[in-house]
Order: sequence, then structure tokens, then C-alpha cells
Amino acid sequence: TGAIGVSNFCSQCLECVGRVATVTPHVNQFQYHAGMPGADPGGLVSFSEAFGTRVQAYRPLAHGEGSLLADPTVKAIGRAHGKSSAQVALRWVVQLGQPLVTSTENPSHMVGDLDIFDWALTDEEMGMLSGLDTHPDDPVSTMCVL
Repeated sequence: TGAIGVSNFCSQCLECVGRVATVTPHVNQFQYHAGMPGADPGGLVSFSEAFGTRVQAYRPLAHGEGSLLADPTVKAIGRAHGKSSAQVALRWVVQLGQPLVTSTENPSHMVGDLDIFDWALTDEEMGMLSGLDTHPDDPVSTMCVL
């Protein structure tokens, strides 16, 4: 049988694959980060999971030094934990149970990106981050939309 993964598939495209493929996609990788807003933008996370497809977040820092990492709420949460805004944003994704991919060529950023597993955001902080609307990305804007 084997396994397949897809990127930027909307719910309609996942359904189309489901009608013709012999294997359900194991992963749907799409842009996913705090500030989109909400933990389930457009219902795509819940749809993918109900379909049996795991979500993988790419671009979990939005667009790097953009409005998410500069947001006062994100910065304040970082200060409270002794972490950077990037670490707060990455921790939000991980704490929601979603795997992520990020990239950097900067060795200190690599170390920082991995320093997100020995601490946790509070329920209140998770709610605050889920409620942000700092980056008006539409997760389906980069997807195939039927």
C-alpha cells in the first residue's frame, strides 16, 4: 500500500483524493500559526483530522519578524516564560498537538527552536494566542480551491 502526503489541500481536495486514491493521505501540510485567527482556521484542522489525515504546520512563525512575533501579547507571554516570541509561537502549535516544520540557517535560532519542550503555556495563554488576529493569512489562499 504505502503512504502519501499532500500540501495545501483544502477540504474539497482531500475529499477528491479520498474518492480516487487507495490510501488516505497521512498528512496535509499547510500554513498554520497563531494569529490566523483560531486554532482551527476555516475548520480545516478538524476536517483533516476527521478525514484521518494529520495536519503538519509549516510557516509556524507566520512570516518571521512580521506582526505575529512583534505582537505585544506574544512578547509579554515570552517575557513571562523567559522565552522569545518565536518560541512562544512554536510552543502554541506543539501544545495543540500539531507537528510543525520550520527552517533557519542560523545556529542560535536552531537551538532556540528546539527549546520549546520543557515548558508549557497556561490555558489562559493558549486562549490568548488562539484569539489573536495579528496576521490575516487565509489558510486556503495558498491551497487548491475547487
